[in-house]
Amino acid sequence: MRNMLSHFKKPWVPAVIGLIIVAIATAIVMSLWGRPESTTEEPVVEASPVTVVDQAAGSEVHVAEVDVAEPGVWVAVHNVTDIGIGNVWGAVRTREPRTDVVVPMILPTLPDSEYAIILYRDNGDGGFDRGTDSVYIDFETGERVEKRFHTLPE
Repeated sequence: MRNMLSHFKKPWVPAVIGLIIVAIATAIVMSLWGRPESTTEEPVVEASPVTVVDQAAGSEVHVAEVDVAEPGVWVAVHNVTDIGIGNVWGAVRTREPRTDVVVPMILPTLPDSEYAIILYRDNGDGGFDRGTDSVYIDFETGERVEKRFHTLPE
């Protein structure tokens, strides 16, 4: 034991131990973060219960697809402000998976603006109420379903 401890007193040992620690830490970080993705690979498309694309401003919003099983959801359009998600400008209920869901607006959407589609579960009363209907959670991510889109400039 005494001979083993005498090796640690040599001046080069702390430098070698430091290099070993740096190498181990680098290996751990690389395994957690992974290597940068190649730019030649196809982009990963996330599956989502809602699909919406940028569109012209107007009195209705077209949602390309809502893929939620019965009993369905409320599809709500919110304006997006500098501080986050704003008020609901329109909502419509869909009870099964559908394509081209049309959401009538209480206020027409404005050109060159950002909006968000958020899905809500009905509380059983059959009417939309942001305060009592719960936000729809994606079981894959554990996050609320929110898809943003922009209206086109005039």
